[in-house]
Amino acid sequence: MPELQSQPTPEGSQPLSEDEICDQVLGRRPGYSKGLGWGPKPKTCRTTSASSSSTSCSQSTQKEIELQAKLHEALERIEVQDRNHKALAS
Repeated sequence: MPELQSQPTPEGSQPLSEDEICDQVLGRRPGYSKGLGWGPKPKTCRTTSASSSSTSCSQSTQKEIELQAKLHEALERIEVQDRNHKALAS
């Protein structure tokens, strides 16, 4: 790497940047993000299979049904308490 830095550059051209030297010495790697330099690797995109997505969807649907039933029970209890309160108030 120091050899590339010390090489003379042709007239009118810019000397190589550290990123360009690293690219020549090490080669391009899958974790290199063009324009972002040799910083941290971008996270890989994780894909899910159709079966796991379907399972997750059915679990969400089941949970929604359970929550709706609990909500219905709570609303019925509120109605009963409201009627009792009105009966006591009159």
